[in-house]
Amino acid sequence: MENGTRRESLAHEYYKRYYARQAQGLGLRTTLEAARTRGRVDVLAEGHGVRLGIEIETGESDVISNVRNCLASGLRVVVVATGPKALETIESRLGGAGLLIPGRVLVVPAPREIPRSALNR
Repeated sequence: MENGTRRESLAHEYYKRYYARQAQGLGLRTTLEAARTRGRVDVLAEGHGVRLGIEIETGESDVISNVRNCLASGLRVVVVATGPKALETIESRLGGAGLLIPGRVLVVPAPREIPRSALNR
């Protein structure tokens, strides 16, 4: 049970709940694993005229597809990188795909707070 995959899924689950609580602290309603275009977003945070999709990324999943599907669902996206290697991988992949879109897609290293700029309409 202590293999790399299990630890990653525990980190993923932890950060989903961590960022849901953070969003609630900002006055947003949250839903874990909410439906979005072609799948689910880890955390959907809504309120103050904003719909925010929070994707927790370890660097192992298809971050490009996840971000594209969130954008297609009309969400702003906060991509949370669970570690330094994940951050490097995510920024490289999203940058190469032209998905580092100011005001629409933000990448943050865990456990950094949700940027207030994500809530600007």
